[in-house]
Amino acid sequence: AILGLIPMVTGISFDFHEMKLKTVSESTQFWSNMGISVIFGLALSTMLTLLVVPALYSLLHSASDASSKGIKAIKKAYWAPFHRITGTSPEEEKE
Repeated sequence: AILGLIPMVTGISFDFHEMKLKTVSESTQFWSNMGISVIFGLALSTMLTLLVVPALYSLLHSASDASSKGIKAIKKAYWAPFHRITGTSPEEEKE
């Protein structure tokens, strides 16, 4: 789509009445600003899709791993007095 909009932005148009290319016409002056906006939007959305979204998924995965390790450490610290009083180990309860 970006490559297809380049003629619109550069001002090249085909005159079907005379069957030749024209570099400046009334329609290309009108449509060039829209073509620039669409090309910029497509390029930006492509970069967001290819770079930002995978980076956010990776960050989310890393955060979930870190939070699960933190929760395990908190549970271990919470139950440590119980295991000292009863004389059991955390491994014995899992069995």
